[in-house]
Amino acid sequence: MLPVQTSKAFSAQRTLNSLAIEKIYVINLDREPTRWSRVKQELGRIRDAFGNDLLTLTERHAAVDARLFSQDPAKDAEVDPYYTLADQLFVEPQPRTLPTRYELDAPVQMSRAEVAVAKSHIQVWRRVAQGEQEHVLILEDDVWFHPLFPRHIDQAWNDISIEGRKQEGFDILYVSYMEVADGAPKTFVSSNVFRPVRGLWFLSGYILSRKGAEKLLRLLPCRGPVDLWINHQFSVLNVRATRLSLVSQRIDAPSTNSYSILPTLSTIGAINSEGAALFNLRPTRQPVFAFGPANSGQSSLAMALSMLGYRCCSDLDELPLLELKRLREGGAGRVFNAYVNVGCLESMICELRRVYPQAKFIVTSRQREAATQSAWRFPTDLEGADVVVLDSGDVYAWKVLCEHLLCSPPSCSYPTLKDLGQRQTSKVGLQADRSRKHTTPKRDRSPWVIESSHHDWIGIHVAPTVHENEEKLIDVDDRLEHIDPLRWSARTDTFTGNLALFRPRNVELRGTEGITFHVRREELGVRRYSAGALSSHAQYLFGRFESTFCAFRGT
Repeated sequence: MLPVQTSKAFSAQRTLNSLAIEKIYVINLDREPTRWSRVKQELGRIRDAFGNDLLTLTERHAAVDARLFSQDPAKDAEVDPYYTLADQLFVEPQPRTLPTRYELDAPVQMSRAEVAVAKSHIQVWRRVAQGEQEHVLILEDDVWFHPLFPRHIDQAWNDISIEGRKQEGFDILYVSYMEVADGAPKTFVSSNVFRPVRGLWFLSGYILSRKGAEKLLRLLPCRGPVDLWINHQFSVLNVRATRLSLVSQRIDAPSTNSYSILPTLSTIGAINSEGAALFNLRPTRQPVFAFGPANSGQSSLAMALSMLGYRCCSDLDELPLLELKRLREGGAGRVFNAYVNVGCLESMICELRRVYPQAKFIVTSRQREAATQSAWRFPTDLEGADVVVLDSGDVYAWKVLCEHLLCSPPSCSYPTLKDLGQRQTSKVGLQADRSRKHTTPKRDRSPWVIESSHHDWIGIHVAPTVHENEEKLIDVDDRLEHIDPLRWSARTDTFTGNLALFRPRNVELRGTEGITFHVRREELGVRRYSAGALSSHAQYLFGRFESTFCAFRGT
């Protein structure tokens, strides 16, 4: 519906006395053809200085796909996946936070999506540095142009050209950005262009000179998310930005990125929105299928999925016939939405992918025990699927799993269980015997419980197994007359949605009366209350917790 417009800043034919944006690269995933079509529509309605639409200057660049990483990317010559809270606060300070302590140097690991984004931009920088064009516009595939984009980009480009005749030209010109919450420090070089000191998020759209691309490549490796890292390079780059952000990200294209810094910002109270983490509170990516060699953490994964809210069936050689029938038909009457280490499904991967094109697949693997798993091979039927390789012994196991499923990671440790193996299912458990009475097993290590009222469900009956070194049930009676540092610690953080910041001084020892938690009205910048909390160092899997609280009757 918008009229065709012309921008004189774009031209494939550069003259001796004028600058021009000679080429456009669009970073687009192979599995996102719809985004590529939308970007082409945007570019098709704008003409260059010679009347050709901008598509004639455009080349698609295949983005790096995070799904193809078999494990968390390690540091290489291009990307260092670790950065710190101090790196984040340099770009966007949090003047309102008043924490008791900051772990400024604690490492934060980039998400796989962030690594893939950084590598995609670096690949384009190499193409610019090796190309013949002096200035190139780089776009991500989820953008749209401001209705007056041609007018504003021409005004800014004219100012840039005048400045370039007087002094050294620019390295990078932001045409798409979001300023930090308290505003980016900047100096206006004209009414249409400013020079930022730091504080610009996003790299959705920017014009890069060939000289600037060469500089960026010399500054590698990229340490942390690429839009954060590049802010740290502003002091050695000649950076400019248009007065207005002329290219915006589409709101009808859901983000596929996940932001590694958000949990850290949440603990210091900088984020107080449940939706800010871009994660779902309950799992929406289903069904989930997991395979792997013996003793590779399958039972631990089943427990982890159950803790995330999945109804998980695990460690079986067969499924009940009715459940298997509904699974193969893709029906909604299935009891489970996650299946881990189920033997009969190993030969059905192609069928499962066809029936459930949006299914999530997980392959478990213990890297340090890889030598003992030489007889097991990665299923070729999973090539091209939405699959992740998970090492349950990795300290970042929750991170890898929750990024794959796009759900919120728990605050507790990743569970560690002894693998049960594929238990043999007795025939009575494979048939719908309605006359059989429902019985509750005295002790069942399977991390799921199905209501007896569930339609057509009679349970799964497995042959008895002997568990070596069975954990003993231990009753703990702690009256909290003192705080045992081996068992408890006073919290100093917070979480999204909490109205208070936790402070150790709000935990008061009362001797034989136990502990009193105080909630105080205090202006703490990001919160108006302080509160107390204790966290246990012990790990708990499933069971029941009871506590009795007496709230103070105050005004």
